[in-house]
Amino acid sequence: MNSPQPLYLDLLKRCLTNMIYQDPATLRGEQRPFELGIRIEGRDWPVVAHTMIGIKRLDALHFCVEDVLERAVPGDFIETGVWRGGAAIFMRGALKAVTSWPPVTARFARRRPVRPVEPNRTTLTALTPAK
Repeated sequence: MNSPQPLYLDLLKRCLTNMIYQDPATLRGEQRPFELGIRIEGRDWPVVAHTMIGIKRLDALHFCVEDVLERAVPGDFIETGVWRGGAAIFMRGALKAVTSWPPVTARFARRRPVRPVEPNRTTLTALTPAK
């Protein structure tokens, strides 16, 4: 049986670049029709899409996320210089895909245990609806 992870991540890339609806692009203030090759390269400013980096750069980001996980590099992922947050959305989706679907392999397992946050009275009071 094939893993659903590659299918999910491919769909996520297509949704983030809005290749599924093929929205037009804005270039130098003019609206242009959708062009597949330009969108793959990330050389347009989509009107609706969540990222403008294109499929090729999302593929590179995908490789980097998997490499970091495979090497068990400690730390967090961050996107700086955010346009609409598409790269951060993809990183979160990639992390969820790799760490939540069975079987989770040992090479992607976290080296340090995650401690749950203990709620305090302030948190519980703030979340309790008023009567």
